[in-house]
Amino acid sequence: MKVNKIITLSALFVLVSLFAFAGIRNSGAWFSDYVELNGDASLKLSHQTSVIEDIDEGSNKHITIKNTGETDVVVRVKVFGGSYVEITSGENWKLSDDDWYYYEKVLTPDEVSSEIYANITSSAPDHDFDVVVILESERAVYNGDQLIAPNTDWKITYPKGGNE
Repeated sequence: MKVNKIITLSALFVLVSLFAFAGIRNSGAWFSDYVELNGDASLKLSHQTSVIEDIDEGSNKHITIKNTGETDVVVRVKVFGGSYVEITSGENWKLSDDDWYYYEKVLTPDEVSSEIYANITSSAPDHDFDVVVILESERAVYNGDQLIAPNTDWKITYPKGGNE
């Protein structure tokens, strides 16, 4: 009698195990299934800009910025030349307290900014020196039609998801 009980319990355990493993196998297939799609989609995530420096006959620099990437960008420029250079900026450039020139418009792909002009003064030394241009650019982030990043402190803060 004891042997029949052990055989019955063993058979019951084997049947329950088979049903359990069969269920696990099906759920594993559910979570590991995939579908291949046809077609393509292009993503435009990169932003690239370049400084265009044209030097005239008086060795003065005409500085513009070109958006050479595929997305909208915002830019800022710092120009170093010491006391021998007078800098004047064109339309849409704004000089900040930290000596950066901020372009107040978003540059779309292939668009060129207005000019910043670095004029070499008459008190400049006879030996060679250079006017150094530092460019920073960042991808423009929108919420609908409104530009939200970078903000006026040139910090990128992306919005949280949802309707917050």
